[in-house]
Amino acid sequence: MKFLLIMLSFSLLVSCSKSIKGTLNVTDEMDFNKKTKLGGQKDILIPVGEYASEIILAGKNKIKLNIRNVEGKDKKISFILPPGVEFPSYSGDLFLESSISGQPYDLNGKVRSQTTNSHEYSGVEGCSYTENRYVCRTICQIEFGQQVCRQVCDYMPITVQGRRHVSFYYKYTDILYTIDFLYEATQDQVAKFKAIDRNTFKHYTYRGRCY
Repeated sequence: MKFLLIMLSFSLLVSCSKSIKGTLNVTDEMDFNKKTKLGGQKDILIPVGEYASEIILAGKNKIKLNIRNVEGKDKKISFILPPGVEFPSYSGDLFLESSISGQPYDLNGKVRSQTTNSHEYSGVEGCSYTENRYVCRTICQIEFGQQVCRQVCDYMPITVQGRRHVSFYYKYTDILYTIDFLYEATQDQVAKFKAIDRNTFKHYTYRGRCY
């Protein structure tokens, strides 16, 4: 029996629910299993075609595939993950046999990421700072049945809105997700899910004084 799961070069694993939106290209009609509310099972047929889809990483033991607008209806399919196995988030491979997933297809998933930087930008941004200022305020209270107001002055911390000169660049991480759905017996591909996700981080190389 072949090795059930391959997970290599994980830089980070998904530990919470995450949705990955992409496209499912079905080249041969698919037949998934779904449990009914009464504990039975029904078939979900996916005709040949291209569908907007999303992979939902639902916790640590399940992957959900949501296929949009299949003959006018959305179809949701679940795949079971063995204990301790998670789908890679930034880099790694996952091979899941149908005997484990509960569906009639093997899953061959790959995640690859690439990081690039933009050119450097310079400009002026808003900022805030705190300083102590001498502030006077009127405090009123009732004394002997009458309202008495007094002016009280003291130094108080005040938040001041300002501006500052900055230099920065953007760091882009493009993550490519692919999942091949394979016939168990022949390992021929029946469908392919593909998605690209971009994470953007703003990295400052200079931040001037806020004034």
